[in-house]
Amino acid sequence: MNKVLRLLMLSGLSGFCAFAEGAPVGDVFVGFSILQPNSGLGFTAKGGVGALALDFNNYFAVEAEFGGYHHSNVNDLQYTSYSVLVGPRLSYGRTRIIDPYAHALFGGMHATTSAPRSFPLPGLQYHEESSSKFAMAVGAGIDIKLNDHILLRAAQIDYYLTQFQPPGFLVASTGSSTKHPFQYSFGVTFSLGGGRNLRK
Repeated sequence: MNKVLRLLMLSGLSGFCAFAEGAPVGDVFVGFSILQPNSGLGFTAKGGVGALALDFNNYFAVEAEFGGYHHSNVNDLQYTSYSVLVGPRLSYGRTRIIDPYAHALFGGMHATTSAPRSFPLPGLQYHEESSSKFAMAVGAGIDIKLNDHILLRAAQIDYYLTQFQPPGFLVASTGSSTKHPFQYSFGVTFSLGGGRNLRK
């Protein structure tokens, strides 16, 4: 028991020292996102995205991303989805003023789509769907320091793979349900863990 207590105290002291030295231990991102759930139909949804990352060192982190998206149009086509993705992130250097990064995130998406029976497109069958599917996002972005604790995420662009049928209706001739859309995000990142000892 004493050994366990000593180890916990040592871990806490190490964490405090890292905090005091200004080494980033993680970050929180909050931003705006545009998602194209179905590339074939030119369909886009807008929403919010947030991420929590834990930095293991200056270059490697594990990131969890949460997103919510919605779309509606004049024909009352409705699309709403929520996603949770987790995976590794590789950075050029979290202590740098300009930090490009790349990540690969894996998880799931829950989507609900609906359209009225009078949806005015010939040859299309009415379809409603609410289901959860596998999702994956692979992409890159860039963070730019504004001060010791706040960074501008100027852009994050992801190849976003999902496995949903076209939103709100089903084309009888549709084959695979796998879609290959893209996601664009931007916003603000808050650094956790004192000053960042920033370098150019």
